[in-house]
Amino acid sequence: MSSQTKPLEIMSKINDLLGELQKQEKDLEKIYFQESVEDLEKRLPELELNKAQITVYHGLREDILLNLEQEVTKFSSSLPELDRIAEIRSQINEINRDLDKMNEITKCSICKATCDPRGNHCLVSLRCGHLFGQFCINSALRRAYRCPLCLRAAIYYDVRRIYGLNFFPF
Repeated sequence: MSSQTKPLEIMSKINDLLGELQKQEKDLEKIYFQESVEDLEKRLPELELNKAQITVYHGLREDILLNLEQEVTKFSSSLPELDRIAEIRSQINEINRDLDKMNEITKCSICKATCDPRGNHCLVSLRCGHLFGQFCINSALRRAYRCPLCLRAAIYYDVRRIYGLNFFPF
């Protein structure tokens, strides 16, 4: 049984027990008490029958309440599992965001195209650390001798090729 279905099954049992308890209360309401004083001898067996039914319902109710208490205790003890599952999901989401950011490393900051380590648009950086495709940054530096992102002064000799790109799992 997986730890995620266990709390759901416990909640289902709790709901079933609460339903049984409500049904039993409705059945108890059906026991009809007549307040006639006319014939007490005929009324006595009827009252004894009602008393026996109430005793049976009381025993059943105690069993249901005991089972309900046990299920609630089980559910309470499974809450740390739910907290742990939520924590793991949060960590997975954070890792996915980090992987998405790593994927951005292979994209040119100017044209947003994926850089090819062997082609004309290989990944390069400037002194400031910003990453670009080689073709785009060479064109940008010919127009203005500045980094297009931070506007620091830069020249063609500041362009450095980034090696080891094929180590990334993209």
